[in-house]
Amino acid sequence: ELMSNRSHYQRRGRRGWQALGIVVVGGYVIVQFVIFQISLSRLPASWTIAGQAFPNQTIDEAVTQLETDLQQPVALRYLTSTVTLEPLAIDFTFDITETKRVAQDARMRSSSLSDFLRHLILQPPATRDIPVVARYSDEKARAFLADVATRLDVPPRPPAPQIDQLTLTPGQPGRLLNIVDSMLPLEDAL
Repeated sequence: ELMSNRSHYQRRGRRGWQALGIVVVGGYVIVQFVIFQISLSRLPASWTIAGQAFPNQTIDEAVTQLETDLQQPVALRYLTSTVTLEPLAIDFTFDITETKRVAQDARMRSSSLSDFLRHLILQPPATRDIPVVARYSDEKARAFLADVATRLDVPPRPPAPQIDQLTLTPGQPGRLLNIVDSMLPLEDAL
């Protein structure tokens, strides 16, 4: 009888520990779920908007900061020269409302079960870059690049005869800005 009492207490004790374990794990999952839901209002450190990180900022804070940053002049390099472009000169406009919507949609899509499971094991969300919604005048951008080309291009010089010495002066290579190919780097810089 003493043996059966002891095994009864052991089973009861084991069940108590199992119940406590289930409560602890359940509590951990609930607490982490609440933390995960709160974190959805902020941008993860592994995410960027237009290539710029805004760790732990709200989407509103990040987009407001981005709006300020996008009004700054852009430094462009051509050959050995640096050219400054004011975004307003090419009618650059940043659509803050649409960019916010895109970021919020991306953040809400990241609230899936797999993202929650990553959060449970302390893994950051997968990296992601959210594009900005912006516009500029293609025509004014091409005109800007044409002006840069006019000022900074180095046209090639063909060989020239030297009549007094009966020789040719060698030609000199030049460099010409390819405006079509320069549009993508200009857009990336903006």
